[in-house]
Amino acid sequence: MFKKTFIFFLLFYYIFFKHPLISRADYSSLKIEYSQKLAEYNEAYSDYQIARGSYLTYKTLAALTQALEKSKTYLTKRDELIIKHFELLKEKSNSKIADGEITFYRSHLSLITAIATLKDIETVAKKAEDQIPISNVRSKQILGQILISKVQEINNSYSNIINETSGLEAKIMELKKSGKNTDKLERWLVEVKNKKMLCETLLAQVNDRLNALKGNSASVEKDFNEMRIDISQANLYLKEGANYIKEILEEIKYD
Repeated sequence: MFKKTFIFFLLFYYIFFKHPLISRADYSSLKIEYSQKLAEYNEAYSDYQIARGSYLTYKTLAALTQALEKSKTYLTKRDELIIKHFELLKEKSNSKIADGEITFYRSHLSLITAIATLKDIETVAKKAEDQIPISNVRSKQILGQILISKVQEINNSYSNIINETSGLEAKIMELKKSGKNTDKLERWLVEVKNKKMLCETLLAQVNDRLNALKGNSASVEKDFNEMRIDISQANLYLKEGANYIKEILEEIKYD
């Protein structure tokens, strides 16, 4: 479970703080906070592993006491990291899904404080471990929506540019009537509109797939990675469309 949990956090760190669609400047302090929580989690897990090994080897009261203490610290740091994870997502998305996850893990923290035996640890840990795959899916859904919204913002600007350059079509027709070969310009103008349509269609498909996201950890990671690629492709469509507009303006400028 540790490996799956760590991959969950590591992928989030990479996507949330490194993705080109997400502004890094807005998250400098949050990145530090999250990095600190992740470091605390890793340290707590390492201490837990050592204490657990010592107890299994020696079976002494002192080893048991140490194992209980380190186990509680590890479970606490894991919950705190997951809470920070969803707080970051909520800050960017204002997602009610994030609220539900934060509430669950805050409640789970109170169970950890009551742990008194190794059996308690197993029971309390299982509650979180049963939730983590669900949290992983919900995290991906929120993060996917954040990335989609970034492309949608760009698409809105792209639409405004198209509206502001609506006279291009009339200008091209003028050039055509004057005898200039405008086949290339007309083709580019069609591409400008096609790229917008391709972007919007792809984003709608990704949104549907995000809402239907489910399954085990491996399939979720695979599906989400494919969706991220599609979101990047949607963004690329808009860049390509913008380049066509630029080319049209350059051509017209010299006529």
